[in-house]
Amino acid sequence: MSGFFKDSVFDNLDDISQLVEPFQSKFNDEIYKLPDQVDIDYNFLISRFKVNRWGSIDSIDLKEILSSAVNVEEINWRLIDRELENFYKLEIGTDNDKEVTLDLENETLSGPVTLVKTKNGYTDEELYDGVVRHLKDQFRSKLRRASNLHKSHINEIAEIFDIEGVNKYRGLVDKRTALLNGLVEQFEERKINIRNYELGKRFTNWLVAYIVNGNAAAIKNITLFKVMMLNGKPIYSLDNEETL
Repeated sequence: MSGFFKDSVFDNLDDISQLVEPFQSKFNDEIYKLPDQVDIDYNFLISRFKVNRWGSIDSIDLKEILSSAVNVEEINWRLIDRELENFYKLEIGTDNDKEVTLDLENETLSGPVTLVKTKNGYTDEELYDGVVRHLKDQFRSKLRRASNLHKSHINEIAEIFDIEGVNKYRGLVDKRTALLNGLVEQFEERKINIRNYELGKRFTNWLVAYIVNGNAAAIKNITLFKVMMLNGKPIYSLDNEETL
C-alpha cells in the first residue's frame, strides 16, 4: 500500500506484536509509569489524608501520594487523575496482622500502610469495549435529534462500509440506528479492527462530524480509513489523518 495509506505505528511494531495485535492507549502508558507501591509513614499519612470534622479519616488524595514517588512533570495527570482509584488500593497491616495504630500524641505509626497498584492499565478487552461504548454514546447523544442528521451523509457512510439495509429506512433516526448497528457489528467481527484507543474515539468523531455538517476533513479520514481496512491488518494510526 502506498505511502499515503500508511500506518507507521503498526509498521514499527516487532513481528510478535504485529501477530498479537496489542491494544494501545495513552492512558495505559501513563498508568504504567506510576510506581507499583508507595509505603506511607506517619508524616506522610498526616499530610496526605483528609480528616473530617469528627476526627476520622475521610479520604485520601491518590495523586498527592503518587506524586511523592515519581517525577510529576513526566505524568499526564489530567488524563488519569479521575480513574486512579481503579488501579490502586490501600493495604493496611499485613496478611497475618491487620492492626495498625496511629498515635497522634507521640506522632508514630505502628504497622505498615501501603498504596499498592492492582493492575498496569485497562485490558485490551476493556479498551475495545470503551471504543465501542464511545461510538454508541456519541451516536445516541450528538445524533439524537433528526435536525442533526443528513440523509445523504448517512447513506454515504453506509455505502463506504458496505452496511446493507440503511437505504430502506425513510426516517432519519431509523437510518442512524441501522448505521450504528452495522458499525458495531463490524467492530465485533473485526472488520473494523482499530487497535488504538485514541484513534477509536477519533473515528467516532469523524462519523459524527460528517453526518452533522459534511465536514471535509472527516470524510477524507473516513475514506482513508476504509482503504486501509482492505489489507486486513489492524489499524493503529493514519499517517495522513487530517485534524477536524
